[in-house]
Amino acid sequence: MSEPTPARIKTPAALIALTLAYACGIVLVTLHPWQGWLPWSSLSALALAYLVEPWPRYWTVFDVVTNLLAYLPLGALLAAAMFSHRRAAIALLGAIVVCALLSLALESLQILLPGRVASRADWVANVSGGASGALLVGAIGRERIRRWPEQLRAVLPFASGSSTGLLLIGAWFAAQLYPQSMTFATGELLDQAAVWLGPEVPGLLIVSFGVGTMALAEALAVAFTVAAVGLIIVDLLRPGSHPVAPVGIAIGLAALVKSAASAWLLGSGAALVWLSAGAQGGILVGALAIALLAWLPARQRLLVAAAALLVATALFNIIGPNPYFHSMMALWDQGRWVNLNGLWRGIALAWPFAAMLYCAVRRSRSRSATRW
Repeated sequence: MSEPTPARIKTPAALIALTLAYACGIVLVTLHPWQGWLPWSSLSALALAYLVEPWPRYWTVFDVVTNLLAYLPLGALLAAAMFSHRRAAIALLGAIVVCALLSLALESLQILLPGRVASRADWVANVSGGASGALLVGAIGRERIRRWPEQLRAVLPFASGSSTGLLLIGAWFAAQLYPQSMTFATGELLDQAAVWLGPEVPGLLIVSFGVGTMALAEALAVAFTVAAVGLIIVDLLRPGSHPVAPVGIAIGLAALVKSAASAWLLGSGAALVWLSAGAQGGILVGALAIALLAWLPARQRLLVAAAALLVATALFNIIGPNPYFHSMMALWDQGRWVNLNGLWRGIALAWPFAAMLYCAVRRSRSRSATRW
C-alpha cells in the first residue's frame, strides 16, 4: 500500500526568506571577491573538468569541515521547506539535489576567479553537508517541524508577517562582525568609492573634525542608528507587547557581537575597545529616543526610522575613520576567513539602504491596509 500524500500546508514565509537569504550568503562567500573575472571562454573550456581530475594531494581538515558545515543548514532549510508540499523521501532527495547543483555551479564559476580553485573534494564536502542537514530534518520529523512556527509565535512577542524584518535585524547583527570605523557604522561607501573612482574622491567628501567634535558626531551617528533599529523592532512586535525587553536584548546582542569580533581581531583584552565615549553617549541617547518615539503610530515610526538611518549613514561617511582604525586594519590578517569577512563587509555596506527600503515598503503597505 502506497504512502498517503501528506496534507498540503503553507510553507512559513520566514522559512522561505531564511532559506533564500542563506543561499545568497553561500553564493557571496563562494565567489568572493567578485572581481578579476577571466573570460567566459575559460568556463566553456574547463567547466566540470575538476570532477574527473585526480584527488588533490593536499587538503586540510579546516577546509573539509568548513565546506560541510556551510551546506548543512542549507540542506536542512531546503528539506524543511519542501516538507510542506512533498513526501518525506522526495523532500529529502530534492534538498540534496538542490545543494549538489548549487555547489556544482559555484565550484565551476570559481574557474573564472584568479586565486580560487574548483575542487571535487570541496564539492563532495558540500553535498555531504547538505545531505546531512536534510537527513537531520528527516530524523526530526514532519509533525514536529510543522509545530515549530506556532510554538515560536507563542514564545516570542513578534507579530505575524514579521519574518522579513527579523531577517533585517539579524543582518544588522552580522554586520557588526566586520571591523567598522565607528561603532555600529554601516553603509560606509567612501572606501568603495576609493576603489572605483580613485583615492582622491573620498578626501573631497570627508569633513575634518576636532577630537571633541568628532566624538559628538560619532555619538549622534550611533544614536540615530540605535533609534532606527529600536523603532524597526517595535514595529515587528505584536500589539500590546512591551518593547523594553526585545529592544534591550537586541542592542545587548549587537554589543556582544561587536565585543566578540573585537576580541577575535585584537585579542581578548580589546573586547570593549569599540565602546568609546561617543559610542556610550550614542547608545544612551538612542535608547532615550526609542522610549520617546515608540508610542508613535506605525507609519510615523517607520518614517522616523528611515530618516534616522539616512542621517546616520551620511554621518558615518563624512566623519571618516580615525588613524587608529587604519592602523588596526593594516595589521589585520584575515587568513582563512577572508571570504567570510567579505560577506560581513557586503552586509555592512548594504544594510542601511536595505533597511530604508524596508521601512518605505512597510509604511506603504500599512497605508494600503488602512485604506481598506
